[in-house]
Amino acid sequence: MACKELVASGEFNSVEYNDTLYDASMILINYEVPCVIVEKSGSWIGAISLKDIVTFCVLRGMDPEMGEVQDAFRVKGNVAIADPETSLSEAIEIMKNENQTEIVVASEEKVLGVLTAVDIALALDGKGEQQHGSNFAPNDDDNNTIL
Repeated sequence: MACKELVASGEFNSVEYNDTLYDASMILINYEVPCVIVEKSGSWIGAISLKDIVTFCVLRGMDPEMGEVQDAFRVKGNVAIADPETSLSEAIEIMKNENQTEIVVASEEKVLGVLTAVDIALALDGKGEQQHGSNFAPNDDDNNTIL
């Protein structure tokens, strides 16, 4: 099964790079998503998670209403990315190598969606695709690591 099959709706949450960290956190909490895509002038430039926001604000003693997404987001180079044709097994390997619990499914500059380790585990369950013996539980060192 390819990643594009799990993000067929093409719907995902996004914020503008100059939105406040508070606005981004409200989207993350209200939609119960692990990360949102960061856009600038209609193009995606990265992603941000609640962990990114909390870490940034706590380390600086900053109110999330005073900070902007552009201060705390992960640029594309620091985000796990899969081509739409990437198999779910390959996506797991990318996520492991990038130490991420989510992966952005994108074709060139167009984002199709975001998949989580749980999304992939549920899709692989009973589908017959080899799972490489992966566990999706966090390890003791970092709550966001796929084993």
